[in-house]
Amino acid sequence: MAVCLTKLRVVCVTLAVACVGSAAQAEDCVTSAEGIAVTCIGQVRQSSGLQHLFANDPARGRLDSRLAGQSWISNEWATAPFALVEPESSFSMKMSAGHLGAYTDQTMLKRYEEAKALAPDGMILPKPVVGPRNTAFDVWTTLDSSSANLNPDQGLRGGVGADYKLSRNTVLGVAMDFRDGVDNTDLVSEHGHTLAAYFAIRPTSALTFDTTAQWGESGGSVSGYGFAAQQNSLQARVRGNWNIDHLRFTPTLAFSQGVEHLNASDGSASTEQKAVTFTPKISRPFALGNGQTLEPFLQYQTELAVGSADYDTGSGDDITRSAGAGFTFVNPNAYTLSVTTGVEGINQEQPNLNSRFQVTVPLR
Repeated sequence: MAVCLTKLRVVCVTLAVACVGSAAQAEDCVTSAEGIAVTCIGQVRQSSGLQHLFANDPARGRLDSRLAGQSWISNEWATAPFALVEPESSFSMKMSAGHLGAYTDQTMLKRYEEAKALAPDGMILPKPVVGPRNTAFDVWTTLDSSSANLNPDQGLRGGVGADYKLSRNTVLGVAMDFRDGVDNTDLVSEHGHTLAAYFAIRPTSALTFDTTAQWGESGGSVSGYGFAAQQNSLQARVRGNWNIDHLRFTPTLAFSQGVEHLNASDGSASTEQKAVTFTPKISRPFALGNGQTLEPFLQYQTELAVGSADYDTGSGDDITRSAGAGFTFVNPNAYTLSVTTGVEGINQEQPNLNSRFQVTVPLR
């Protein structure tokens, strides 16, 4: 259980549970071999190689907000130059030029109102000049830190990027991030950086297409044996958003392709993987009165991986099925409660269980 209190405007409580079977396999791999083979290193760090690029969002959730013409940073942070969530021994910060400009304008207007209240009666003050801002171009940055006491891994991740709205429904951007961390067993440590380009278009309100290209380099050690790796990946997604009667149907179809070259002390190896992922999600919003809403959801994911991410000599097809459920409760101007539970690899011998509970309370 982690309780986090921001210094500015948000209180949140987060409980995360993860049951992962791969950690034990990784430990067996590095302790059973007299020398760490390049295939073993590739097996141990699967989640930080191609799988990391496939799951990575270089835009940090900006695509949907930019396409919808909404602020990437919540309005709860209008009185601060950045958003900051600071759990115990961890923190997450994000900032953008657009949000900083809005904060500066609001600060100027507030000072104007204070000066107006102190001015003598009948004195006319010049109005503050707050001109229109170019919201088409924006620059942003993020910084996240995680603690081994609260998460499976301990590390630091940061990013910086810029994007431009070519039209009301089209966004193009570039980003670069870095990461540095170790897992909770201290067997694996890794640092690296990734350069990415992303593009998204929403031709209709019910359909969104986006694509991402990423190039990364990383290095580190597995049980004291060093390695270096280079990765590149290309991903394309089609996402839908339809209301059918009282249900909300939001399926996602994704195509991913990636290549990684791994160099270790005993040799080198390369692997290529292609994956097709289909994730249908169904939710049902309920209006509870006084603006309160409750939205439970169900989702089921099927991933077909073509090729191998294990650096073995063979290749084949691997199907992974996952399922998840949860709900979100929103009490406007009071708090938001989110609970999610998912099982990854339900068709495998060692499925992974992930659960998350989060409460966000805006402070007045």
